[in-house]
Amino acid sequence: MTTIHEKIQDLYNEIVADSECSLLAEDRTRLRKILSVSSSRSLSKPSVKIRIGAIVNDIDTTFHDLKAPTHFKLLLLEPPRRGSLADREDAAFKRLFMGYDNDHPIVWATVLSPISPAAWDSLCIANDNDDGNDENQVLLDTESSIAALVNTGQSTSYLGFVFRTIWIIRFMSIWEPLASEERGRTWKTNYITAAFRYQHTALANEFDKDQQNSVLQKDYNNQLKKFRSEHGRIVGARSAIYKLYKTFGPSILLDPFWDIHDAERQKLKTRTNEFNDIIHHLVTECPTSFTEEDEQVAMPVVTFETNFQSLFYALKYIASPTVASYICNFVLQNPPTHIQDLDLDYSDILEQLQGPQGV
Repeated sequence: MTTIHEKIQDLYNEIVADSECSLLAEDRTRLRKILSVSSSRSLSKPSVKIRIGAIVNDIDTTFHDLKAPTHFKLLLLEPPRRGSLADREDAAFKRLFMGYDNDHPIVWATVLSPISPAAWDSLCIANDNDDGNDENQVLLDTESSIAALVNTGQSTSYLGFVFRTIWIIRFMSIWEPLASEERGRTWKTNYITAAFRYQHTALANEFDKDQQNSVLQKDYNNQLKKFRSEHGRIVGARSAIYKLYKTFGPSILLDPFWDIHDAERQKLKTRTNEFNDIIHHLVTECPTSFTEEDEQVAMPVVTFETNFQSLFYALKYIASPTVASYICNFVLQNPPTHIQDLDLDYSDILEQLQGPQGV
């Protein structure tokens, strides 16, 4: 049976052999990139190369927008479960590139009306007062908020996923610069110890009062070691989501597939072994598209505005205008890299936060 990689190789060979080929040089370069043997880790595994080739090839040949809000509601109420984990993962990567074809807000209201609004406004207020606070304290408070939301029934909801994800993005935007500093390793060690004590106050206080107690000291050290290992794994998962957000922006928040915490709670394997390698490649070699002005840009730039608007209406009709504005303002204040680099004017997008009158 011919694999997708072999099909692409055959196509590339035809391009090279045909001097009259009408494909643009950019197309040949794109195919060459898919097939090139890279010295980096991201393309060192055959399965990774095949999956990346299939993802990019499908984007090139079948690129179209998802139908919002109907498709969004299906993702929300009936998340894809057919196929292997790799199939579902690759489909989610493709959805990130496709973007949403927006409908009139009345259609959003009609389609989402059976979903009852939830009272999440208080979370917007509670987590919007961090300006000027110590960075370590912001990290501790943010992790506490994530944990509190995971440990309630709300963790199964779409809104829980959105709030957890923006808190993860906020956490990583502080964590990464501090961890990469010259004394980053020492800072991480001190922070993780502080986080452990923050989450295990009773044990920490007991240990402080009786540090000569060998049994207590052993228990404290064992739990700290376990916490340190678990925290490292969690930060690794958060880092992957952060990289995707910095590339794709609001489309991450429209797809509950990217929620990492329901899987943690249920102890399910929800990512393949190739997941991080594929992210590395798609982020560093992001496929491109053309704007209406015929300018070649990273594909997420083309879909940013419609995805942003879709996110606003989804949140507005599931929750409230307060929640929608809070989340969308977060996106504008923490724009994905491709948008940030273009230094776009957000005035038109900001107006969308008000929504059309009478809806």
